[in-house]
Amino acid sequence: MTEAAKPNNDPALAMCVLWQRDRDQYEELLRLASQREREVFAAAPEMKAEAERLYKAAARVSDRVGDQLERFTRSIFRTKAQTLEGAIAKLAVVIRHVAPSPLSDQEPWPFLRNVYTDLERLHVASTINMSGQTEG
Repeated sequence: MTEAAKPNNDPALAMCVLWQRDRDQYEELLRLASQREREVFAAAPEMKAEAERLYKAAARVSDRVGDQLERFTRSIFRTKAQTLEGAIAKLAVVIRHVAPSPLSDQEPWPFLRNVYTDLERLHVASTINMSGQTEG
């Protein structure tokens, strides 16, 4: 990674790296809340109140984290990327945040994933070419 490409040199890139981590945690919280909800329906009558308490707690946490993530997402798109990596990272965020699913074939998602893949490939190729030029 070049000096300019370090996340600390591009606020948008740094924010996107943190956003991806936070999104992973949010998705895990959603899975936990969903699991707790299923447990409510499967609970024996004497355990139902405890199962509901655990579900409501998990749902509150996932809602709170989801709200924070939404604010963070908006701030990412108010921040100008300083590097190609930052712009690519912002595209990755928007695809992950808004696409109905990671493999959705609804337009425009296949096209946006294709552009993202092209940008990543071109960036890697340019990085390899630049590192070869500086060594030679």
